[in-house]
Amino acid sequence: MAAEASSTPPRTAPKSPAVDASTPTAGSVLAKSVKFVQNAFWSFLPRRKVVVRAMLLAAIAVAPFFFILMIAKPLIVLPVCATAAAIGYALNLHVEVRRQLRWMLRMSARGPVVWGYVRLERGAIWCLRKIVGERLDAEPLAPSRLWCASSSPTAVMIKWTPQLTSKLTAEVYELQVTVARSPSDLAREADLVRDDDEPHIPALEWHQVSASIRASQFSLGGLTPGAWYKARARACNSKGSSGWASCAFATKQVAIDGGGSGEGYTWTQPEEGEKGALHVRVPLPKGTRARQLQVSARVHQLQISLDGRDLVRGDFFGCVPLPMNASARCIASNEERRGDSCANAGDSRARCRAEWR
Repeated sequence: MAAEASSTPPRTAPKSPAVDASTPTAGSVLAKSVKFVQNAFWSFLPRRKVVVRAMLLAAIAVAPFFFILMIAKPLIVLPVCATAAAIGYALNLHVEVRRQLRWMLRMSARGPVVWGYVRLERGAIWCLRKIVGERLDAEPLAPSRLWCASSSPTAVMIKWTPQLTSKLTAEVYELQVTVARSPSDLAREADLVRDDDEPHIPALEWHQVSASIRASQFSLGGLTPGAWYKARARACNSKGSSGWASCAFATKQVAIDGGGSGEGYTWTQPEEGEKGALHVRVPLPKGTRARQLQVSARVHQLQISLDGRDLVRGDFFGCVPLPMNASARCIASNEERRGDSCANAGDSRARCRAEWR
């Protein structure tokens, strides 16, 4: 009798329905909404450094009233200040305050703090002078420096550096000018103070330009081209006048027939246009050699020296381009040699020529 073996298939657990992880739940939607509202709220508020900077500017603006209030009510102001300092330290604001103070120090030259302070100071000085008047004036000091800032054939710009003894002092400046025949005449003159005080020095004939200049510069026109002048300026107010500060200057030449001359040199530019060669000729003593001569050519300036002594030194009337083939030559008689050549020792017509092509 045969026995039959039957096998039953194993039972499997019922499968649960799959859940999609990307499906938002109510809790996640609410959390994202709260976070979005928070970010939007904080984005509308100014940044931390902007708030600290505004607080510092406000503190500087109300500082005078704060000091007055502190003197009047110290028992109220001091506890409030201590409390505000403690809150700021707890919020770690002192780090940002130091950073913003450094920023204000760097920007003080053109920042709003200095601009406001300067305007406030000028307003206070104006009010004091309206009330007190000339009693605020102090004895004026002479300008520390006087120089010719720019020049043309018929006009120059004279500038000076004022020395104020007090910010409350109001000063005007007196400017005078005189004409000299050459720079050697100016070199023989003594200091301007001595011109007025010592009788053995011939007094210069000064021409009054203006006696009520409020700025620290003046444009002087109507001058002669290629002439030497001497200018002097002093400060004046109700307490008197200061000493003089002086400077010498020369107006630029006007080219006549493609050239001109000055003390110790002549120049020509026969060819027109920017590419025309410029020739500067300087007479040299007998026996002059090329190694004794130094020529320094710049775009705006020329300097020719002999054994360290300047023969010609000054600015060009315009911009002279200096290409690579710029050269300086020593010329003796009809013989012309470049570079390190030397002038004939027995020729009295030896001269130097600086040339640009």
